[in-house]
Amino acid sequence: MIHYICKYTPVEIFAGFGEAAQLYNSMFENLDLADHLIHRNVCSFSRALITGRLHEASKPLVLTDCCDSIRRAYDLLKEEGQDVYIIYLPRKQDERSVALYKNEILKLIKALEKGMGREFHYDKFLSAFYNRKEYGGKGD
Repeated sequence: MIHYICKYTPVEIFAGFGEAAQLYNSMFENLDLADHLIHRNVCSFSRALITGRLHEASKPLVLTDCCDSIRRAYDLLKEEGQDVYIIYLPRKQDERSVALYKNEILKLIKALEKGMGREFHYDKFLSAFYNRKEYGGKGD
């Protein structure tokens, strides 16, 4: 199981490792733990993410750089030794953006191979498009 927080996460990549995707949505009323590590001006979602991961972080987490607060959460969690990855999303739709996103996906695959100690299997990745519900999609 690999956790993610954003709908832009390419969850089908996780299937290439034989892993299912699970949306991570930590909800905490008390964010004191995060507030000791990051400024209170960071959004409450990011602070709850940090709090949740510091309480329990047994699964890898993939983030997208959708906002500055998530980038700061990534930096902090990485410093804390978390098994966390980030994908930088293109802001435009052109050839350079396609190349950027392709490189980000390939970097994610290599990082997950190293972090999980497992090889990526292209056939399992492709099967995720046919079994979308199992890997976090809506299905057919």
